[in-house]
Amino acid sequence: MSSIAPKVYMETVGCQMNVLDSEVVIGTLKRQGYQLTDTPADADVILFNTCSVREHAEEKTYSAIGRVAFRKRECPSTVIGVIGCMAQKDREAVRERAPIVDLVVGTGQLAKIPELITRVQQTGRPQFALSLGRAEGGRDEVEASFESYDPARDPQMRPTPFQAYVRIQIGCDKFCTYCVVPSTRGPEQSRHPDHLLREVRQLVDQGCKEITLLGQTVNSY
Repeated sequence: MSSIAPKVYMETVGCQMNVLDSEVVIGTLKRQGYQLTDTPADADVILFNTCSVREHAEEKTYSAIGRVAFRKRECPSTVIGVIGCMAQKDREAVRERAPIVDLVVGTGQLAKIPELITRVQQTGRPQFALSLGRAEGGRDEVEASFESYDPARDPQMRPTPFQAYVRIQIGCDKFCTYCVVPSTRGPEQSRHPDHLLREVRQLVDQGCKEITLLGQTVNSY
């Protein structure tokens, strides 16, 4: 990359967990030298963090992708990514409907986004990362991945400078017939209290006064 810092644009739909995921992704990319921009017109990377709970949310994402097609035409090196629940659920079908998408990254692989962006830039080929990371490996392996990801926080992405979300649990084992969460977030997994305490202290040091604990099934913590 040139000496000018690359810029990333993020658009988020869906629940509070998605808002937190976006904060962590942006925090991770900033560590790699990226700057956050509020407009896709000058972005080198455009990311859409998606929701699959309602069809309207999915259609909203496809409309948003269509609105940034101009950027891809003007600058073909721009990386466009669909991440989160819709990516996890629809997988390769995302690119079938929106061929300008370069990245399709599910909820279990968000930590790999910087690496995948680089791979797109180097190869010019679309990249997929859709494993939930929990079905294939043991929970000890998942725990390590889960814990190492959350600390990359970015205050600029929070609802206000004084509010923050902390993930205490992720996934669901209930498999209700009407709910897609088990297939998009994987099985239940709780974080160690020591890690939660460390993250909360970090947030307090950054000026947070209100912290909301998040999970797909928080009562299972």
